[in-house]
Formats: sequence, structure tokens, C-alpha cells
Amino acid sequence: MSQYVTAAEYKVLGLPADALEEVTDAELDTHLQAVSGMIDSYLESRYTLPLTNTPDALKRCCSCLASWHILLWRGYNPETFDTGYKEAHDACIAWLEGVRDGRNSVPGAEDQTPTVDEGAPIVSSADLRGW
Repeated sequence: MSQYVTAAEYKVLGLPADALEEVTDAELDTHLQAVSGMIDSYLESRYTLPLTNTPDALKRCCSCLASWHILLWRGYNPETFDTGYKEAHDACIAWLEGVRDGRNSVPGAEDQTPTVDEGAPIVSSADLRGW
């Protein structure tokens, strides 16, 4: 499994610094790895994993999903605060469902699917003829 966002990238793309004051990089990595695994469960039906690159759309999605999970882990109560993080989480899940179901794609994603070399010889086999 790959991790789509590093802790350093998350500090730029994710929650504000004051929300992460007592969160260590190791704890961030744990959340980011868990969310990346969840993302993989949506991507595996369309792509051969792991991807060879990490498109910006996946970095943003991973950051949004991790933000919501980190907030809940830290005791955030969405009824008393801004609900934008939950809305971003839900939008990412809907987008990932679209990727899984073939309605959406991940722009710039390069997976591990082998490519066919146009100049390579074609090899085939058949049953022995018995001569």
C-alpha cells in the first residue's frame, strides 16, 4: 500500500497548524496510511496498484479524508463548529465511488499495468500436432 500524502505535504494541504499542535508526525502518518488504504479500496477495481505517481487529485482527496478522521480522533464536535470538513470528506467519498464505478477517473494516474511494445514479436502457442 502506498501513502498518497506525506506528513509534510499534509501540513500544507490539510488542517491548519493550530489544529495539529499536539499531533506528532508519526500519528499523522498513521492516519494518512489508513486513509490511503481506504482510497486504494476504491481504486483497485480500476487501476493496478500501487500507482507509479500520485496525482494532485489524490493528494487533495487523501488530505480531506484524513482531516475529517483526525478531527474526530481529536474530539471535534461537528454540531458546534464548521461543517466544511465533513462536506469535503463526503464529496471525496462520492468522487471515489465514481472512480470505482467508472463514472470518474483520476487525472494523470499511472498504474502498474504493463504496456505493449509495438515493435515486440508476437508469440503464441497451440496444442502439439502429434507429428
